Amino acid sequence: MLNPTSSVLANENLELERLLFLLEMLPNPNTRHETLLELEKNKGNVKIAQLLWISFGCVASLIQELVMVYPYLNCAPLNPSLSTRIGCVLELIHVLASDVVTRSQFLKSNIIYLLFPLLNGDKNNKTCEYLRLSALGVICSLITAENNEITQYLLNTELFYLLIKIMETSSDLARTVSTYSFLRLITTEIGLSYLCRNSQRLSLTLIVLGKMVYSISLNPEKSHKKLLKHILRCYFRIMEDEKSGHSIVFKNIPNELSYKAFKDILAEDKNCLSMLNQLIEEAEKRSCKYIHEHHHYQYKIGGRLRYFQ
Repeated sequence: MLNPTSSVLANENLELERLLFLLEMLPNPNTRHETLLELEKNKGNVKIAQLLWISFGCVASLIQELVMVYPYLNCAPLNPSLSTRIGCVLELIHVLASDVVTRSQFLKSNIIYLLFPLLNGDKNNKTCEYLRLSALGVICSLITAENNEITQYLLNTELFYLLIKIMETSSDLARTVSTYSFLRLITTEIGLSYLCRNSQRLSLTLIVLGKMVYSISLNPEKSHKKLLKHILRCYFRIMEDEKSGHSIVFKNIPNELSYKAFKDILAEDKNCLSMLNQLIEEAEKRSCKYIHEHHHYQYKIGGRLRYFQ
């Protein structure tokens, strides 16, 4: 009778052999679809990322599959089979980006650039949104690594503007994930400096944040809670930049934030509700101060108008 330890080792060896067999089959176009489905089921295996990276032809196969979907991005929705197939590819790419060992090699390979067409698509049908969310998942796995080198690498790409575009034009779910990714970027000092040292980037960001607030105000629902929380945290993070961010934020606070509906959405989250109230109060104070300093009072004395500042 096998002891429990021997049984576990035997199962692990069988799983490893199965995984190696699948990786060997992946480069074969004739069996790739079925192989991708099986590999996706094994994405939780701790060894899959490193084995996938070093196995002959595997990464090249993923790239080939990814590029093949480009012609369909601005056409009719993908058929279910192709959608499932590319979904498996993105899951495996996510595995490579998340693993601490393969992450640096993944970045050096510049595979991340191949995801940008998925983020940049103009279609908002269900399939394209699914691909967009999957690509954003890969991005999030990199940003949450909180590594300055990774952050700088991402800032050197077009990712900033792609995230802004999704925040402005996509579905609520995609906007939520994109805003979270954007927040993660500016949470780093490098990211905040990148945003606030460029007036055009900063103005564009505040405009898009304002548009999202306005969009939520048109149909405020509890489902907007996460998105609203990310928006508020973006405002507060930008305010931490005393050189330019702090003052310009209050000039661009949307009036809609003072609507009761927003407080209702955040009613169960005391921290975010406090952030919202603080933002509104500070904006009102600055507005009153501005009126007091710049409003001219007119008095008619002896047929003349006198102005007092």
